Amino acid sequence: MYHSTCDTKKLDARPRDAGISIAIADDYPVLLAGIRQSLALYDDIVVVAECIAIDDLLEQVALKRPEIILLGCEANLENLVQQLHGFDERHSDGKVIVFTGNASVNFHEAVLRNGAKGLLSKRCAPELIGATVRKVYQGDLCFDRALTHRVLSTFVQRKPAEMPSEKAGISSLTGRETNL
Repeated sequence: MYHSTCDTKKLDARPRDAGISIAIADDYPVLLAGIRQSLALYDDIVVVAECIAIDDLLEQVALKRPEIILLGCEANLENLVQQLHGFDERHSDGKVIVFTGNASVNFHEAVLRNGAKGLLSKRCAPELIGATVRKVYQGDLCFDRALTHRVLSTFVQRKPAEMPSEKAGISSLTGRETNL
């Protein structure tokens, strides 16, 4: 991420208990401004930190302990995995939503396997940001439909487990035969 300090003085003006606390970060200040503007439409979402540099975000997460971390990233997967684990070490209760332009289903799957609770495409409609924050806050996982399809396809294609021969014999009995 671009190295700049995180200025949260103006963000501290709203009380934390006013809603879902969120820290937002992205490499590009213009995207941060757009995210902030999109989230300002929601009375129940409070931005408590806004950062450009990952080190600043990690520090703010440890200090402010937001419930949601919206991480805009274009980092390679290895760096992103380290960042996700860094958030977990500093604030294990925080739920991370990755906001990315990377369309790879493999990337999306790896992000979720490494602790993210949500994944948003940078091509999404602005109202989807607030909706995803709310869903993740409530405990849902939110991610792309292509990944949903892939996960379900993999699950459906798995070969059913073999039943032990004794159970297989019993399960093949009719209801009448088991009642005898």
